[in-house]
Amino acid sequence: MTRYITLLVVFFLALSESFACEVCGCSASSAGLGLVSGFRNHTLGLRWSEASFEGAGEGQDVGAQDAFHTYELFARYHLSSRWLLAAGLPYRRNVRQASDGDRLSQDGFSDPRLLVGYVLLDQQQLGKSGKLYLEVQAGAKFPLGRYNSDIHQENLPENFNTGYGCFAYLAQANAVLLMGKAGLSWSASAQFNGRSTDDYRFGRQLTSSLLGFYQLQPAGGWLFIPLAGLSVEQIGADRYPTGLSVHGTGGNGGFALAGVNVRYRDWQIAFAARLPAWQSYSDGKVDARTRLTLELSYFF
Repeated sequence: MTRYITLLVVFFLALSESFACEVCGCSASSAGLGLVSGFRNHTLGLRWSEASFEGAGEGQDVGAQDAFHTYELFARYHLSSRWLLAAGLPYRRNVRQASDGDRLSQDGFSDPRLLVGYVLLDQQQLGKSGKLYLEVQAGAKFPLGRYNSDIHQENLPENFNTGYGCFAYLAQANAVLLMGKAGLSWSASAQFNGRSTDDYRFGRQLTSSLLGFYQLQPAGGWLFIPLAGLSVEQIGADRYPTGLSVHGTGGNGGFALAGVNVRYRDWQIAFAARLPAWQSYSDGKVDARTRLTLELSYFF
């Protein structure tokens, strides 16, 4: 029973989703919902994530609003008790509502990702009641999404593309400490972007989260996991082909996070909201708004 519950714990940041902060041209990262599904070995699911931003400070972009939606098919396949594969195929829709009323949008498939994972600790006993799970993953994003190096001609910046036009290299770690029905979940991820087809380089992205959760098991095969915590991110500045940094890109922020997982037998639905606690994006010219994630998973 302990193994069953432990491997149902949510991992935030298990698959990092990149969002563009395009009032200013600043990258920002938001997490998706991940699930360590060792009890059913394999997972297939659909995820919707949304991040929105609004222009702040002085200038013509004050009041402009951007919304970035990602719809992703994801899978997790356990090759053995230690090795696993994780993959995601995202579709993105980026919408800008300018302060003058103009509405601009870009949509299309984004860059797919593939990661290989290894379980370092599988329910390692800690004290009398503690159980620790730890895994690491490494992989890449492939430049198959649409990238238009002339997107400025449409009055949109580089990060409004649905693809990055480059290979990106991914690394992450996920851990869960279970103490009875309560526990802690920690995740961290990094994305390092190569040069795009026009030698533009998007900034690297670092994210981490720490969550507390509690598991409720009423009768009838139901499982409820409310959770709350904090997620943080740090985004490097973009670079021109000359190596000079792009003005108004990069930043950092922290988000208070709350959500719930509801599972019934082989199906699970998860929801999370992230509210900005502090932030500094694009030299203060843009404000991040509440971020939302909704996920449906099937275990087999």
